[in-house]
Amino acid sequence: MKKDVLTTFEASRYLNVAPKTVSNWIDAGYLKAYRTVGGHRRISREDLEAFISAQQSGRRLRTAPRRNRILIVDDEPAVVDALAQGLRQMDPPCDVETASSSFEAGVKVAEFAPDLIILDVLMPGGEGADACRRIRARPDTRHTKIIAVTSEPNAALADEFIRHGANRCIAGPLDAEQIRRDVTSLLVGDD
Repeated sequence: MKKDVLTTFEASRYLNVAPKTVSNWIDAGYLKAYRTVGGHRRISREDLEAFISAQQSGRRLRTAPRRNRILIVDDEPAVVDALAQGLRQMDPPCDVETASSSFEAGVKVAEFAPDLIILDVLMPGGEGADACRRIRARPDTRHTKIIAVTSEPNAALADEFIRHGANRCIAGPLDAEQIRRDVTSLLVGDD
């Protein structure tokens, strides 16, 4: 370790853990860090060495359980804001990210590794059934839950999305309480 100050990514590579794990340790107070003016976390070499030393001396970490991650993919800002606000208030709380295009969704799926995706299947530039197939085809996202959302209440269309990998297909307008029930049901394994 040659640098005096490390990013969470650099610390995660050194510790051989995910960057989110480093962030969780910081949030829980196990690993000291500070924020830059831009809001990025930085860890001093001395603090990282003290953390490693504490671990080697046999003191065990009590890490907070990983929160469920939800990605909302929709090009309607009002829908995204309402869904995100409602999902962030769930108990237990969830980490929520949003994407407003198919391209952005692909990037967020890779970076954020969501447990569940709420997918507007009729977004411009994206084919909902194809997105479901691609998510199911990748080993790292094979078990990601998918709620397909369409503005067309059509049983044949719903069946198509289920056949291509969606766990649920619901028609808008969305009911926030129903979405929370569906999300809870899918994340705790009832489906």
